[in-house]
Amino acid sequence: GDDPLLEAAIRESLEVAAAEQAAAAAGVSEAKTPEPEPTADDAAIAAAAAAVTETVAADEAMDTTPAPESVPVVVVQTEPAAYRAKFVTHVTLTDTRSVTGGSSIVKAWRMKNDGTSAWPEGCRLVNVGANPMGAPRDGVPVPPIAPGADVDISLDLVAPETPGRHVGYWRLVTPEGVRFGHRVWADVFVDNSN
Repeated sequence: GDDPLLEAAIRESLEVAAAEQAAAAAGVSEAKTPEPEPTADDAAIAAAAAAVTETVAADEAMDTTPAPESVPVVVVQTEPAAYRAKFVTHVTLTDTRSVTGGSSIVKAWRMKNDGTSAWPEGCRLVNVGANPMGAPRDGVPVPPIAPGADVDISLDLVAPETPGRHVGYWRLVTPEGVRFGHRVWADVFVDNSN
């Protein structure tokens, strides 16, 4: 072996185990292991055994599971902790009345800043899915509302020409494009009378 101190410690452990095994075979309930004669290397052997024990414990604590060849990376864009928006109510188009296809309509929502700081200057309400119904592509500006305050936000929309139910979704975004708050929606029913 490479380490004589480690070999001595292992040899001593094997001798103790052999003595205990012999005592058990002879029916002796407690084995008396002869005390080894103290040597100059006893402190070094004890230190080497302690170092081996620490190394083994550290190795066992490490996760040795091989990493998969390809690890998928998921990026979750979360809202900033300070910017929050809560949907309060629909201000317009609150019921299921039908509208005429191609007609101009105004959809408005009441939102509450339930965060800890004012919404940033340059904040906008933008379409985030389904039918934008002619809303401006870059959304509409929203003022920097103080925490705890409510604001009515409205969009000028155009009802689709196709009869039936049409839905669009909007959400607040910071000037950097980070979405925050509840998603709001417009639910429009276009009648068949065209």
